[in-house]
Amino acid sequence: MGRENKINEYEKALVILRESSTPKSKNNALIKLSVTTSDQEFKELIDAAARGYSYYIKPGYSRNAETLPCNHTTWLEYMVPLKKELKEYCESMLAAKKPQWQVLAERNGWIKSTP
Repeated sequence: MGRENKINEYEKALVILRESSTPKSKNNALIKLSVTTSDQEFKELIDAAARGYSYYIKPGYSRNAETLPCNHTTWLEYMVPLKKELKEYCESMLAAKKPQWQVLAERNGWIKSTP
């Protein structure tokens, strides 16, 4: 896969976060993105955001205040940091201008050899 295919995962996440769509649509789009990525850190951030959207769309989500946000205000307080962290991660990956395979390899100790 080329660089564009992998970098587009980060761009796609930013589009999902920016677009004005329902929480259910955002949840579904994030889940689809989560299963396609090889970047474990990215996947964890996506999954956290998708879980947050699922809390909002779950029928009766306010019934269990211990594990789920109990109203819209607390849901927003819960989601804002998750969305911010995902957005910042995506922006940093795009700014690095490296293919995803290289980022993952470097995380695992790979060093680019110099000629």
